Amino acid sequence: MPDVLNYRESFNYSWRRAAPEGARTPDLGLVLVLGVSPINRVVVGRIVECAGLKAVCETPQNARRSLLACHPGTVIFDCGADNGECDGFAAAFAQFRALHGGALPLLITLSPAALPIGRALAEFADAIISKPITVEGLQPTLVRLIESARS
Repeated sequence: MPDVLNYRESFNYSWRRAAPEGARTPDLGLVLVLGVSPINRVVVGRIVECAGLKAVCETPQNARRSLLACHPGTVIFDCGADNGECDGFAAAFAQFRALHGGALPLLITLSPAALPIGRALAEFADAIISKPITVEGLQPTLVRLIESARS
């Protein structure tokens, strides 16, 4: 099993840069973690922090407010046990992404392997990770997406 936490090169120097003051562009060093389960939010938040990024964890009810307040470069959405949490967030996410040119923020959805995610959010997802949530499953995908967005 590869050790994904030990990269040859440290990514912290470029990802910890905050967006310039007054700028309304998404910050690729900031990840908004959304989910109903507080345990899953903590697990995902720790995986994000181990990648050298800053995590802001919120419930889906506060998703719209958090998107507008912190302008994250990436959103990780835990769709819940039955994927029922995803659809209410799709309209807010689509509107926020359109305000920023359609590419950012990146969206990673966490979904049970046996269930497809909601159609409304599936069209925006840059990656879909099957549960259970593991470092080996989430962190390489997160790093790859952010690296490609930076270039």
